[in-house]
Amino acid sequence: MTLIVGSRDVASLYDAITLDKLQQAHDWLTLVPAFSHDPLAEPGERSDAPTSRVR
Repeated sequence: MTLIVGSRDVASLYDAITLDKLQQAHDWLTLVPAFSHDPLAEPGERSDAPTSRVR
């Protein structure tokens, strides 16, 4: 399962620690971050959630 998690920037990502724990605990879960307004995010992470592409 792929879950696209979006926020304006890395600092605004809701409950990132729990999301990381979920991904580590479940090998069937893939988290794809999408940051709409973060210039420091990796190029593949800069997007809005609806148009984010699954890697």
